[in-house]
Formats: sequence, C-alpha cells, structure tokens
Amino acid sequence: VIRCCCRRSQSHTAAIAEAASRVSQLVADLSDEISELDANPVMVYEQGLKVVDARMILTKSAAVKPSSAVSAH
Repeated sequence: VIRCCCRRSQSHTAAIAEAASRVSQLVADLSDEISELDANPVMVYEQGLKVVDARMILTKSAAVKPSSAVSAH
C-alpha cells in the first residue's frame, strides 16, 4: 500500500512504514486508553519524517484515572 501511494525514494517508503509501525504499536499497547489518534499532515524528508499536527483523544476511563501517588487518609 505504501509503495502505491508514495512514489518517492525507498527512504521515504521506509520512513512511512516505520512511523506507521510505531503508531500501531502505541495504539495496541494503549488500546484501553486511546479512543482516537490523528496525525496530519506528515511531512516526509530524505532523512525521515515529521508529524506537523497530532491529536489524541483518550477514553473516558483513561481521563479520570486516579494518580497512584495520591493517597487518601
């Protein structure tokens, strides 16, 4: 899919694949806490890429988790 959409150099394809893999792992690891994730636009350069703007919406349960450092006495 990336090769079809990205007609640039192999380094561009590798950078996009690596970023997609890392974001996928993040979402998988935190699936109970992340409701939505948006990263747009993504600028691809010869030496990697940068996400210009990103937004993450947490689930309601993640947003109200009590801190383990705070204890009630």
